[in-house]
Amino acid sequence: MNLDNRPILPRISCPALVIGGEDDRVVPADVQREIAALIPESRLILYPGYGHSNDQESPDYARHVDLFVSNL
Repeated sequence: MNLDNRPILPRISCPALVIGGEDDRVVPADVQREIAALIPESRLILYPGYGHSNDQESPDYARHVDLFVSNL
């Protein structure tokens, strides 16, 4: 995977939610932290003990997404 979107991330002008699992081996937690740091007005949620399928595994995923969207 040679795609590097870092140069465009600071241009995102709307609130963004970066959400993932701390044990993700596809998009590691340090990459997710970097993504969130580069996007202005972003919020980062990392689930301990979850991997790349955190959206299907974590019972809190839908609640966090709903909460984020409802506060826009």
